[in-house]
Amino acid sequence: MNAMAVRYGALSPRTPDLPKAFTFAEFVRGALTAFLVFQPMGMIIAFVSGAIVPWGLPSGSTSNIWAQAALFGLIALVFGAVYGLPFSVAALFVGAPFAYLLGWVLRRVRLDAVHLIAFALFGLVLGLLTMSAADMAMGAIGGSALQLPDLSDMPHDVAFYCASGVALSLGRLAALRKARKSETVLLGLRYVAGKPE
Repeated sequence: MNAMAVRYGALSPRTPDLPKAFTFAEFVRGALTAFLVFQPMGMIIAFVSGAIVPWGLPSGSTSNIWAQAALFGLIALVFGAVYGLPFSVAALFVGAPFAYLLGWVLRRVRLDAVHLIAFALFGLVLGLLTMSAADMAMGAIGGSALQLPDLSDMPHDVAFYCASGVALSLGRLAALRKARKSETVLLGLRYVAGKPE
């Protein structure tokens, strides 16, 4: 089998022994899907956490509480986009080799559920590391000493970890579905050509 043809999708890398093998193009598609799925989830989390955290809201004031919550939500949304997107891009490039390795290790495992759980757990870890790096970087920019974040003070961080886990799992699911669809097309072409496999 021609390795270059397999890598770029001209031939299928999947065999009975390697049922979940993947091409480089399939991997890139899954990684980009995970990145794109995470972005709106991150924006929603930024808005909601900005709206519910009582930053500067006067105690006992209820007349403008919804307007103030919406304002803080929008501020968090803009800040999250400007501040969070570079860290999200960095997570994509730093996490991609490890995601590729994880997929490669699991290429013999037939059950999709195992892949989805493994990528969800990897996403949780990647989200934790990314948010920790972002919090430390913001601490350094703000002049405070570098330190790991205190999770009890930042429950919204946990939402970002979970969003990262969901996004990576959905990225893997998209790659698995695309691979299954490609296999169906390839098998159909082989059958039409008189070479059913």
